[in-house]
Amino acid sequence: MEANVVEKRQEYRVTLLVAVYEQTGGASNRFADLSAIAKERGIPPEETRLAWSYFLKHGLLEGRSIGTLQVSMTAVGVNYAEEIILKGQEAERAQNSEPDEEDDMATQQPDPKKVFIIHGRNVKARKVVEQFVRSLGLTPIDFEQLAADSGAAFIGEIVRNGLTQAQGIIALFTADEIAHLRPDYHEPHDGQEDKERWQSRPNVIFEAGMAYGMAPERTILAVLGGQAKLFSDVRGMHLTFLSNNRDARKRLRQKLIGAKCDVDQRSDAYDDPAVSGDFDSCVLPEVSTRSPFRD
Repeated sequence: MEANVVEKRQEYRVTLLVAVYEQTGGASNRFADLSAIAKERGIPPEETRLAWSYFLKHGLLEGRSIGTLQVSMTAVGVNYAEEIILKGQEAERAQNSEPDEEDDMATQQPDPKKVFIIHGRNVKARKVVEQFVRSLGLTPIDFEQLAADSGAAFIGEIVRNGLTQAQGIIALFTADEIAHLRPDYHEPHDGQEDKERWQSRPNVIFEAGMAYGMAPERTILAVLGGQAKLFSDVRGMHLTFLSNNRDARKRLRQKLIGAKCDVDQRSDAYDDPAVSGDFDSCVLPEVSTRSPFRD
């Protein structure tokens, strides 16, 4: 196949995927008419069919037929579309900037008094981490609030804004959901955690990965209690486990100092859970982890 045909086909795929993302807002419960989108953009029917087959094969879109082909985004498709949009925006910024203009993250110094917090569904845990951060004389920035204030439409831009504004980043992992590996994929060397484990919501893992990839020296991977487990790729990294234990609280404080946050080192309020947040009270009681694959 000629190179220009391959490039054109890839261009069609990108155009269709981004258009579906924009029409559905990335929501899995909203649908868009793929054929109508293709027609509006002058994409031939045969190329539309090939693109649809590609989306299905790679798990980017899901669909239903009710006279027309109605499609919705999958989580994988949302992440891929957002990466495409982010790259497009970065390319546009680079094209419109002066030749000697540096990247925003390199020129804009983050505020050493601010800490960006990435979190899941355990709102109580997020509030306690915010309380701890404040006890150190720092100001927490919440993910949802940053998204609302910045008007950013997708995760990549929100994380980037957080890194630009705050010197420290805390990715808070809480046991929000249980994940089970299909028995078909079990391997002899798998441990129990490889087969089933409590974990954070996928968005937390994705956002934490983006933050760590962009600024590892400023990103703190904090795990509440011992329930939430992380995937094997980060087991070699130094995780910070949150509890009311004095050493654990001191360790989180030292991590923020190591991230070059302007911590009030004269105050010892961080040592008192009644003043700086009770981490242990945020650990939820365990519930049944019965696998849906068991009889």
